Amino acid sequence: MPERILYVGPLSLFSRKVEIALREKGLGYERVLVPFTQEVGYQPKHPVVARSNPLRFMKEAPELEDLIKTIRGKVERFNVDKIKQEDIVASGGGAPDED
Repeated sequence: MPERILYVGPLSLFSRKVEIALREKGLGYERVLVPFTQEVGYQPKHPVVARSNPLRFMKEAPELEDLIKTIRGKVERFNVDKIKQEDIVASGGGAPDED
């Protein structure tokens, strides 16, 4: 069984790009089609996708000013000192420290 599941919308260019990248890298994945109609969009929402959507509880999009204020607050609270070198290396972002 593949270790990745890719939720694909029938006309989604984003999921198509991810699918191409996975194939080029030779990474296994399971493709799950999410139903789409022009009237209601993606319905029913797959539980994994709905759970990971940060806007799932919002009925309306936030005002731009509020959104910018929220993002600035998160950036100000971000602490780069909490990032471990081994996490960066594990994600392919840098060389390990040599002792």
